[in-house]
Amino acid sequence: MYNAGLNQRNPITLPFNFLLNFSPVFIWLSIFKHAGLIPTGIRPNIHSKFAFFADQFLFGDYWHELAVQFPNNTSKLFFWSFVSSTAFLLAFLVCLPLAILVLHLLR
Repeated sequence: MYNAGLNQRNPITLPFNFLLNFSPVFIWLSIFKHAGLIPTGIRPNIHSKFAFFADQFLFGDYWHELAVQFPNNTSKLFFWSFVSSTAFLLAFLVCLPLAILVLHLLR
């Protein structure tokens, strides 16, 4: 039980390994926490339109967010979001794994 709890490490190196492996997470949390200290005059603008559109066109507009954001172009954007999400589904979730399987079987 003692060895299983330490994951086959001795008690001295366990905290060191934890701190070493957790340091990227700690650095990210520290940067995120202290980002508010940067004056707003020198902060870069955040452009989130690309992330919104990429999400809608990659996974589909199932909750009609495009209709809320752009009421004039609802039907075209709604149609193209489902076309692109279907293309993503076929290309990356069906065809790519099948191609990898075929390449693996041909070796």
